[in-house]
Amino acid sequence: MAAAADTAKAKPKTSPKSIKFLFGGLAGMGATVFVQPLDLVKNRMQLSGQGSKAREYRTSFHAVASILRNEGIRGIYTGLSAGLLRQATYTTTRLGIYTVLFERMSKADGTPPNFFMKALIGMTAGATGAFVGTPAEVALIRMTADGRLPPDQRRGYTNVFNALIRITREEGVTTLWRGCIPTMARAVVVNAAQLASYSQSKQALLDSGYFRDDILCHFCASMISGLVTTAASMPVDIVKTRIQNMRMIDGKPEYKNGLMEKEVSDFIQDSTLQKKKYDPMGKIERSILHDVAEVAGLTSFSFGEDEESRYVMLFKKEFAPSDEELEAYRKGEEWDPQKAEQRRRLKEQAALEMEEASRSQKRPVSPNSNYRDKYSHLIGTSAAKDAAHTLQANRAYGCVPVANKRDTRSIEEAMNEIRAKKRQKKGEEEGAGSGSSSV
Repeated sequence: MAAAADTAKAKPKTSPKSIKFLFGGLAGMGATVFVQPLDLVKNRMQLSGQGSKAREYRTSFHAVASILRNEGIRGIYTGLSAGLLRQATYTTTRLGIYTVLFERMSKADGTPPNFFMKALIGMTAGATGAFVGTPAEVALIRMTADGRLPPDQRRGYTNVFNALIRITREEGVTTLWRGCIPTMARAVVVNAAQLASYSQSKQALLDSGYFRDDILCHFCASMISGLVTTAASMPVDIVKTRIQNMRMIDGKPEYKNGLMEKEVSDFIQDSTLQKKKYDPMGKIERSILHDVAEVAGLTSFSFGEDEESRYVMLFKKEFAPSDEELEAYRKGEEWDPQKAEQRRRLKEQAALEMEEASRSQKRPVSPNSNYRDKYSHLIGTSAAKDAAHTLQANRAYGCVPVANKRDTRSIEEAMNEIRAKKRQKKGEEEGAGSGSSSV
C-alpha cells in the first residue's frame, strides 16, 4: 500500500484532456489570425482560370496586390470567421482522436507505438478531423472566393454562421459535407507526408554533421517537411477547393466526379459500346473526365469550336479512332464508316486515273521561256539576229584576226607536218640502233 501511494505521489500531474484539446484548438485559431491572408491567396489562385476564364493571377504577389487594390485591407481577411471555426472543429478533433489512439496503442510500461503505427494514428485522426471540419471548410472556400466573382454572382455571406444557415436552406444539409472525400484524402496525405518527411529530413540534417539536435535542426526539418507536404497535397487540395466552391446548375452540381466515374465504369463494362459522347461541359470538368479516362485505360478527345460547345468523347483502346474520324469530329460532322469507306475508294480510284493519264500523255519538250522575247526590252527585236551574222574580233579578249597571225597554216597542214617529224625522228633512232649493234 505504501509503495502504491509513493508511486501515485511520484507520478507527475498533467492537465485534463479537455484542457489539452481546448488549448490545441485555441493555438490553431491563433495561428489562423496570421495565416488567413495566405489561405485566401491560396484559394483564389486555385480557383483562378476556372472554367473557360483566363487566369486572374500570375503569381502570389500579384494576387495579394490585386486583392488589396480591389478589396482593401479588410478584403485580405475575408472568411476569417470560417477559418476560426475550421480550426476550432478540425484541430480540436484531430488532436483529441490522436491523443486517445496514441494512449491506447502505447504499451503498459509507457513504450510509445512504432513509426508506422504513429503514421496510421495520424492519418486516422486527420481524416476524422477533416470530416468534422468540412462544413466550416465549405464556408471558408466560398467566403474567400466571393471577392473574385462579379457583384451579381456573389453569395454575400456575412459570417460563417450565416453561410452555414444559407447553405443548408438553399442547397440542403448534405451540401455542408460536399467534397468531404477529397478533404479527408488531403488530410491523410498531409499527415502521412508530414510525418515521413519530417523524420527523414531531420535524420538527413543530423547525418550531414552541420546540425545538432536542437531548435535550429527542428526548425529546418519542419520547413522541409512543410514544402514536401504542400507539394504532395496540392493536387487533392485544388480538387477539394473547386468542388466545395461549385454551384448548382439546373439542379445538378457543376462538377460530378462520382457520376463521371460511374458512367465511365458502365461504359467499360458494356461490350456493345465502342465510344461514348458527353454533353458540352466546362474546362475543369473536361480535365477531370480526361483524368478519369486515363486512369481507366481509355482514349479521350475534346471537340468543339468554342468553350461553350466543347465536349468529350471516350474510346476504348481496341477501337481507337482513325485520323479521318477525328477530322470529321473536328469539323463538327458525324462519323459514318460506310460513307468514309466510299470516299476512300473514290479517292483511290481518282488517284489511279490521274496516274494512268499522266503515263499515257506525252508532253512535248520545250523551253520554259524564249530568250529573245525575255530580253527584248534590253537588246531589241533585231539586235540578236544582226549579232549572229556578224563576227568581229575583240582584241581585248585575246581573239586575233587571221591576217595578223604568223602561222597561216590550216589545222590539217600543221597536223601533217607534226606526223612527218615524228616519223623522221623514229627512223633516225632505228638507224642509230642498228649501227651500234653491227659494231
